[in-house]
Amino acid sequence: MVSLLHRYVLRELVKSFALSFAVLVTVMILGAVFQPLRRGLGFGSLMRFLPYMLPYLLAWVVPAATLSACVMTYGRLSADNELLATRVSGIPLRYMCYPALAMAAVLAIAMVPLNARLVPWCRVAKRQALRQIFMEQPFRMSMIGGHETIELGDHKIYVESMAGDVLHNVVVIAPRQGRDSRAGEAAAKKDDDRNTFAEQHPEVYVYRAREARYRPNPDNSTVRIMLQDAEYTIVTPERNARSWLNLRADEQELEVPVENPLEVVHKLKRRELSSSGLAKHAAELRARLSEHPPAKEMRDLRKRLAGLLAELYQRQVLSAAVFCLALVGVPLGIWIRRESRLASFTVAVLVFLLLYSLIVGGEGMAVRERLPAAVALWTPAALIAGLGVGLLVHLSRH
Repeated sequence: MVSLLHRYVLRELVKSFALSFAVLVTVMILGAVFQPLRRGLGFGSLMRFLPYMLPYLLAWVVPAATLSACVMTYGRLSADNELLATRVSGIPLRYMCYPALAMAAVLAIAMVPLNARLVPWCRVAKRQALRQIFMEQPFRMSMIGGHETIELGDHKIYVESMAGDVLHNVVVIAPRQGRDSRAGEAAAKKDDDRNTFAEQHPEVYVYRAREARYRPNPDNSTVRIMLQDAEYTIVTPERNARSWLNLRADEQELEVPVENPLEVVHKLKRRELSSSGLAKHAAELRARLSEHPPAKEMRDLRKRLAGLLAELYQRQVLSAAVFCLALVGVPLGIWIRRESRLASFTVAVLVFLLLYSLIVGGEGMAVRERLPAAVALWTPAALIAGLGVGLLVHLSRH
């Protein structure tokens, strides 16, 4: 009898999970591709990096879908008085909760390698794919994120709008190249304050043009920009603005170097390291901190260590959150007694958004060293799990 009920509840959970999973993945993918498509990125280019986004989406979708499935299933069972019937038959409520907890435990275990290894690897692959597309369509890729000021190498470029390969109302800020040695010797003789200012504010060219065209050259990692009816100013920060040199040119060509996309994989960020790599780097930083370095270096090391630990614990929490959300989803569904899937789904999304904001806030506090990383990241999951256990105990007694 109990085994039959378990299979029945598990079947309902799987159906609700599949529905929630499909809805959430669809919504998140549409949100991810809307801006690139609106900016004119081709579908072929989009499909070069979109598959690498799916594991990262799963890291958040699976916990949310698990919570939604529990609320939907137990809300319907409660609304139809099926849970009441089983209790009258002498089957305790906790037996009806086992299928949800078993499913959540399996999903939580499956999430561990996903968050620890697959998501970081996909981040690296996605960044490499984006850089390769960037070499082909640099301005379109940069404007996808809503950035009007684009950084290419050591150049900064402002673009108001673009149509095809034509840029409109362009401003380019480029460092001046090829300063002669006598100028360098003269600059070396200035006082310390003047030297420091010159290092922080080097002499630059500021180009302005109403229209420009660009042609990427992936072979030598450069982008050639052809400015039409260009004006440019040689800006020398330590001089008065009236002494800056203003020039005009019918056509001005700039060759802007950009980072080689094949070298990107050798410069991993903390989010692109596997969990074992994060733990290894954290151990190295702790060893360096134990040597009592100078105060400035110690602050830098502590900040880097806090970032590594925050990322490591966040991955662990996202895996455990599947089980924690199931603990709260079962009593929440029984309590709200809703047969409507839409109402149950809405309640589940609101609860998940609460946990999401707590995790993101905890990560920020851990990175800023306001709380230990373990406390800041694990507290939200512990609160949700404690709330779920408390509600289950209360419903079992009443």
